[in-house]
Amino acid sequence: MNLPVYLPPDLLELVQAAAGRSRTYADVLFDAFEVVTDDELTRAFRPIASASPGGVPRRPVTRAAEPGIQRQFRVTPEQLAWVGEKETQVNATSRSALCVQVLRLGLPRVSGVG
Repeated sequence: MNLPVYLPPDLLELVQAAAGRSRTYADVLFDAFEVVTDDELTRAFRPIASASPGGVPRRPVTRAAEPGIQRQFRVTPEQLAWVGEKETQVNATSRSALCVQVLRLGLPRVSGVG
């Protein structure tokens, strides 16, 4: 099965470097999932509260998605379901956004790049 992920160009370069010749993008992604906590992900997808200059609370806004280059991560049906469950748990805006955030947070810890 495929898991489409829209990677910003800078992150795509890091994923390619981490994957090298012997690992898949999915390997890199799930290695990153291993080191990123649910709490970190929940914070990353929490809407940003703001106030006007007069102190009036404004409606929270979510972070805008980054433009990206689509890559297909080859995953098993079980892995795809697991990512979908994680998306719901942490209130991610999409599976792709979840994967991008996991890679941004976890890739430096598992590969030394970034």
